[in-house]
Amino acid sequence: MTTFALVHRQTTSGRTDNSTATPVTKEKDDKNIDVQRKRRSQKNHASYAINGGYQKTRYTSQIGLIYLKPIVRYSTSVYFHSKSDFYEEPRSPKDNRAEAERVRCGLLGDGVSGRANVISDKEFRDKNKALTTSNQQKHAEQLIPKDINLHKDENRRNHHTDKYEHSNLIVRRGHSFDVTVTFNRPYEALQDTIILQFAVGYRPQESKGSIIRVPLTKETVYGAWSVKIAQFNRENVRLQVTSAADAVVGRYQFYVETKTSVSGSDKQEEFRYQYPEEIIVLFNPWCKG
Repeated sequence: MTTFALVHRQTTSGRTDNSTATPVTKEKDDKNIDVQRKRRSQKNHASYAINGGYQKTRYTSQIGLIYLKPIVRYSTSVYFHSKSDFYEEPRSPKDNRAEAERVRCGLLGDGVSGRANVISDKEFRDKNKALTTSNQQKHAEQLIPKDINLHKDENRRNHHTDKYEHSNLIVRRGHSFDVTVTFNRPYEALQDTIILQFAVGYRPQESKGSIIRVPLTKETVYGAWSVKIAQFNRENVRLQVTSAADAVVGRYQFYVETKTSVSGSDKQEEFRYQYPEEIIVLFNPWCKG
């Protein structure tokens, strides 16, 4: 915000002259700076700053607009640094956004000492093993998700979100919704393990609760994330998912992960599939949890 400052000059008669100010010369300006520094050190006056930084202050004179920075104000005098010493041209919004991105990603250059080597959001997600997906089937016995049906119309009606124009599945936290997963072969409970995974935010982490891994359970756990089998028909498994009553409101990435015990190996073969659309979770005024 631009602040208007009126310069008061001390006349030879000892009275204050409030007439239009004239910009000081470079020599007088430097002399005033030296005098002021001595006075400030002796009297320990507080610095007079505008908004806590080098903001531009302008006053009118006979030769136009002059932009200067006030240093310390006494009863009748205002001392200024010159424009060339402190005033910087304002940056454009585009430059400000670029600077903020460089600060956030730690890309300020070689001259910044002590700065951590922070990576970008994309690099962070690429290095997070919990967010990586499988490209191909490693074993013939693996259980592989082939298709996912979110039952958008049915779920949105049950969650009172069918009036929203957004095409994604929109559900309310604390309330269950159904998802049908079609696999490449019939599901075998003794051999196969199904885990649903939800991730929210730009840098999700399981330790911070922004990556939620939900294994199959026999009963719904109210108030917490849970998933159970509602219907089972060979390759098609209909799952009932219940989100936590205090789940983060936001856009969730949805993953289906399977682990299969294969013959001749002690390790389970894993496969993770990511649904291409996000699931939006809203607040729930009907949830008592």
